[in-house]
Amino acid sequence: MGRRTTLLVGNGLNLVSSDVSWTELIRSLCPPSLELESRGNDSVPLPIQFEVIAARGGYESWASGKDQYLELKKKVRDYLARYEQAPNSLHERVGKLPIDCLVTTNYDYAIESSLPAASESYKRELKAGTKYLFESTSCRNGVDFYHAHGVQDVPSTICIGYEHYLGYVQKMRSHFLNKADEDHPSSTEVIDNLVKGKASDSITWPDLFFCSDVYIVGLGLGFSEIDLWWLLTLRAAYFSEAEDIVKASANRIVYYDVFKCDAGDELAREREAKHSAKAIALDGLHVEYAPIAVRSYSDGYHKVLNEVENTLQS
Repeated sequence: MGRRTTLLVGNGLNLVSSDVSWTELIRSLCPPSLELESRGNDSVPLPIQFEVIAARGGYESWASGKDQYLELKKKVRDYLARYEQAPNSLHERVGKLPIDCLVTTNYDYAIESSLPAASESYKRELKAGTKYLFESTSCRNGVDFYHAHGVQDVPSTICIGYEHYLGYVQKMRSHFLNKADEDHPSSTEVIDNLVKGKASDSITWPDLFFCSDVYIVGLGLGFSEIDLWWLLTLRAAYFSEAEDIVKASANRIVYYDVFKCDAGDELAREREAKHSAKAIALDGLHVEYAPIAVRSYSDGYHKVLNEVENTLQS
């Protein structure tokens, strides 16, 4: 049996056919007295905007015994419910790829719902109050689905602010770097077993960054997504210290960066993108950076899926 294959899907595939506006979402959460929109070229990252709104309403909520984060996440759920994401051609293509696992940072079930209902093997029941989703949420056609940043029908799982991102990082640290004693402050036994194919049957989505080839599409991967960057950093650190025989078995991670440009500028823009801050950071973490310059996002994502499909079938 070969190494697992994983597709990590972000919100880009949704935005091709969605009316959801993250700007409008923040405006709906933001009190009238608070200004979060910059008038310059810079912008406040979404997680910080969420934290600012939570902080401004914090004292009143804590005094009344309410969880301000949860109250805001319920409003996020209600906003997204008004714009239910219907499957598009990209979701349908993703659902048919010959992969083992699909991880998404999206809160909706558009990809799952693009597949025939009869193909569902199981769907995990999530308890109210669940916060961190590490295990598979469902399985269809033999593909394990993971919602890394939560699902909208369980608001407590929605990862949108730094409080939640930092919690994920701490959970991953505890999972991968088990402390033994003062003489042995940490152990990489969990990662060792993943790389050697000795992992348990209960594979979490962070595990897949060590034991499967990961293809990333439709994900902005902004520097504010600290859980994903920390995970990529841990992987790079592990393989930099590993013996040559272990390094040789390192999995492959490819990040496809799709962006629009004018016709005829594709090659120049792709060459330019390879010197961007994100490309430099990913290269330093041994992640393959693949810029895709196209005239429309839809064309770009279909091009990426063609490349992934051809790679998996070769």
